[in-house]
Amino acid sequence: MKNHDTAFVSLLNRIAGNTDPLETKMRKEKVKAGKHPSFEMLSKYVSQELDPQAVGILDMHLLYCDFCLSEIADIIKIDQKTMEFYKDKILEDADPPPPVNISQIKEEKLLYQSQFYPRPIKKTAMTSHANEKTFNIHNQYFTLTYDFDETEKDINIGWKTNITYDCDFWVRFFDSRYILLAEFCLGDSRADKRFLQFEELPFDPVKEDWHIGISIVQRTI
Repeated sequence: MKNHDTAFVSLLNRIAGNTDPLETKMRKEKVKAGKHPSFEMLSKYVSQELDPQAVGILDMHLLYCDFCLSEIADIIKIDQKTMEFYKDKILEDADPPPPVNISQIKEEKLLYQSQFYPRPIKKTAMTSHANEKTFNIHNQYFTLTYDFDETEKDINIGWKTNITYDCDFWVRFFDSRYILLAEFCLGDSRADKRFLQFEELPFDPVKEDWHIGISIVQRTI
């Protein structure tokens, strides 16, 4: 199409270069009174499906036929709109790209991964939803508490543990398909709290379903 567009521009330049208005007028009247190529033939001209001889004849005709020139311009516009329509249609019908796993935790450093627990669905009048989970890990424990507070717009993470080995604790958020949404390193403190503001999260904790879990990761020396 681009090569033909260039030829079409060249053709228009040839028309503009004809400086004899009387001769041009006479030829235009003669062409107008004669036969014109069909719409199908003009379409094949635009799509470059004609043989060189037919193209040469049409080039000469288009030099003096405003009607067929207008038809050519309309066909080009239709082709462009059709291409844009199907391009948009393909994009609409395409499956969305799969979520990207953004984990910073190296698999070989992962010592323990808890189950994933969904955020509270039932809401109280106070709009605060405290949960507590305790994990038994090789005769040691890790207790996780999390408050989902819509009023303060944060998730309050609390934890305490008697784990003795050298490690960091991470809190991880997953969607309903257990695809990682976000993760935060809580450090190595055996008892502490952390407030995660909603604006820190790459998802909407109010409107979206999410699950929470704890990972214990070997510290890198």
